[in-house]
Amino acid sequence: MLDWEICFEQLLEYKKANGNCNASQHHHSKNAKLGRWVRTQRRTKKTFQLSEEREAKLDSIGFVWNVCQM
Repeated sequence: MLDWEICFEQLLEYKKANGNCNASQHHHSKNAKLGRWVRTQRRTKKTFQLSEEREAKLDSIGFVWNVCQM
């Protein structure tokens, strides 16, 4: 498992390149690991286990929590 901060930095790079924070988690994607990390952040928040600090950090870059709202 990668360190949270490293994954966050990878997500920032992904957003710069793609304009969003929705990395694909599918096996054929070059961003599959990052996509699984994004999914984990959503699940962790949904189960009230994500720290306020991490949630705020993700919010600050426009992270979409509910994929149905995209």
